[in-house]
Amino acid sequence: MLKGAFVRVMRGMVDDAVNKVVEFIRKIHGVRKVRVLSDAERAALLQAELEGEKLIIGGQGLNEGLREALAREVVIACSTNKGFKWPKGPYAVLKIGDTVVGFITDDVDSIKKRCDEEVYVFGNNLILFPSRIRKIKDRERTTFFIYKGFSMKELEAGTGVKNATLAFCMRTGDAYLKKLLDEGEKAEIGTIIVGFDINKGKEQ
Repeated sequence: MLKGAFVRVMRGMVDDAVNKVVEFIRKIHGVRKVRVLSDAERAALLQAELEGEKLIIGGQGLNEGLREALAREVVIACSTNKGFKWPKGPYAVLKIGDTVVGFITDDVDSIKKRCDEEVYVFGNNLILFPSRIRKIKDRERTTFFIYKGFSMKELEAGTGVKNATLAFCMRTGDAYLKKLLDEGEKAEIGTIIVGFDINKGKEQ
């Protein structure tokens, strides 16, 4: 009897913490819809993302941020509009072997100023370091696009949860979340996921 009561109390505490996070996220400017993902939905999202990682032009994707968020105790999916403000980049690191050869970022000028080497800029957000690429002997090696997650210190401070991580998906994962959130195929709508821990200790 005592064990059952304890389980009910703990479950209630977890539910309260999740509800608190949901309400916090709903108030973030640009967030449209919010959904707590089930274990099955988390697995389906990862599978969709694995398919998307194979479709990167010029290399292989690896969404470390998504994996990090999905490893948390609770995962929430959100749809966003153009009013949502992204964290500062870089959003992805381009690597060949152990060598960083570029970034996808929102702060091209800042990176250019910090670098004392040749820099190529493509479009508004892709930076490459040609001298590093030229030094790589095995030109057949795969370029990995490693997508990062972002910590959410304000969410942690405002709700008491731990290890809060924001991540975004590639096209296949994004399409899965849009379907799950009943957002159709609206190009102006984006998606994110937020993972966090309630019971686990703070990571070192």
